[in-house]
Amino acid sequence: MTVTSVIVRGLLAATAFAIAPIVALQAQVNAGGLAPGWAEAWNGFRMADIALSQAHPKVVAGQLKIQPDVAALAVAQKAYALEPFASNAHFLLSLKSEKNRIKVLEASQAIDQRNRLAGMVLLQDALQRDDLPGIFPLIDRMSRLEPEIAAEIVKAFTTSLNYPSSMLPLAQALRSNPPWATSFWRNVPDSDPALANFMQLRGELAPAVDVQSDTNLIRVLVTKERFSEAFEVYRKVRHTSSQTKGHVDAGQFPPLDWDFAKGRDANARLAPSGQLDVFVDQGSSGDLARKLVMLSPGIYKLDGRLEKTQGSGNLSAELRCASAGVQETQWERQLLGQEVSWRVSSRACQFAWLELKGSAWESTLPLKATILGFGFSKN
Repeated sequence: MTVTSVIVRGLLAATAFAIAPIVALQAQVNAGGLAPGWAEAWNGFRMADIALSQAHPKVVAGQLKIQPDVAALAVAQKAYALEPFASNAHFLLSLKSEKNRIKVLEASQAIDQRNRLAGMVLLQDALQRDDLPGIFPLIDRMSRLEPEIAAEIVKAFTTSLNYPSSMLPLAQALRSNPPWATSFWRNVPDSDPALANFMQLRGELAPAVDVQSDTNLIRVLVTKERFSEAFEVYRKVRHTSSQTKGHVDAGQFPPLDWDFAKGRDANARLAPSGQLDVFVDQGSSGDLARKLVMLSPGIYKLDGRLEKTQGSGNLSAELRCASAGVQETQWERQLLGQEVSWRVSSRACQFAWLELKGSAWESTLPLKATILGFGFSKN
């Protein structure tokens, strides 16, 4: 399978999804309402809009199909005579000649790049011809006009990362930071071949990505149990964040930073001061927070002074190995309000989940508590 066929097949599916709202938008008569007939005759742009609204564009098998009737073409011809720059008129008149259709639309786009229907037809044509160099400029243009298209197109690019042959054209396109670049870096693939190629591209290009892109990548790496790589990315992005902002926000990159529950029955929030505010509804229990940690032999402590401000119940902490298949003695669950520590005696488990849970089963009021100086450290 060639690189063009891989990318093109995905893009054709993406454009089928993206065309529908554009057709609906273009098919509407101008929002200003119907003007008097004499006014329409003086306004070529207005006449072109009306001609297009009478053409009834449709999406058939993922392709844009328009078969304007004779009356619509006649109005488009009059619109073009009144206003040679009316791109909707160009679009309709291009349908009269299959041989010259693309040339007419390319000339029209040189005048008005904002015409969505013309842009989509040109993109479809380039896709069907496997014209990869011609595809990317059209995608860039359409992504600026219709940002939601970028998300669909990016899915096709992400899928193509399963094939190494897609790397070079994608790298060449991404070097210019196209309008869809942010969506691409946020859409981290979860299949092993694609993820490896995604990581390689990110390493080679060193793009200026946002926090959401970094967070998504860390989460996928953790889900795939590629913990060492997740921590490597984490160290780099925290360093970059501290250099650009002068600090790193608490909980910015979960689950390597604390990942706090936001549920109705149980939730937790960490203040900048390091105070953890906890809520557990009466007659319920739940997870409050969790964090992936790296372990080496030694003693680890969960620091903090617990103060209950309402209700009754307990808060507990648990450390459990994160890697599947590791034969490691399970550390005991411990109640907060006393010294909480665990001894790690070997390197058998290098990564573990540190989890905080709360219970207020027998409380007549919701349990509210604070933990002052909350943190996890190694002695």
